[in-house]
Amino acid sequence: VVANLETRYLSGGPTEGVPVVVFLHDGAWGGASDVTWGDMLPLAAEKFRVIAPDLLGYGGSAKSIRLDVSPFAFRLTHLFSLLDHLGITEPVHLVGNSFGGSLTLRALTNPALRERIASVTTIAGTGGAWRGADLAKIGDFDGTPERMEEIVGYLCEPFDNKDAQLEARMRWAVAPGHFASVKAPHT
Repeated sequence: VVANLETRYLSGGPTEGVPVVVFLHDGAWGGASDVTWGDMLPLAAEKFRVIAPDLLGYGGSAKSIRLDVSPFAFRLTHLFSLLDHLGITEPVHLVGNSFGGSLTLRALTNPALRERIASVTTIAGTGGAWRGADLAKIGDFDGTPERMEEIVGYLCEPFDNKDAQLEARMRWAVAPGHFASVKAPHT
């Protein structure tokens, strides 16, 4: 529990003497740390301490949103509160995919956070939904596996084990509170 909010995160690797790498998942339907980074984390944990939180509103974290600030601001505050909770005070390497990539870039614009960041890597970080024409195609979700398959088709090139990705995304996408948390900033 961080800042009175249930916070799910994955972690691994040595806890001392290595850089800390924080992985931030995408913001599409069913997004969560295990969905985006599940295969990558064990590899990264061989050399780094890895932390991969489920952002607020996603995965196993609290379905909490704020409508009075940007969707980035409160999640960044919560992310660094998690790091404080874990005793991580040294600068961290942020790696984000899509919405998570946007979060990493926004962290750099926050003077209070810059000293806590060693580096930023963004993978398809958009900076906002208005930046990509195809993002509108993933905005609506009706709760069906067929629609989830369409959404994943927009997000990814063809890949092996697509069924596992769809199953994992569906599990989180239909969790109580997920739909409202993801849809709220767009209404």
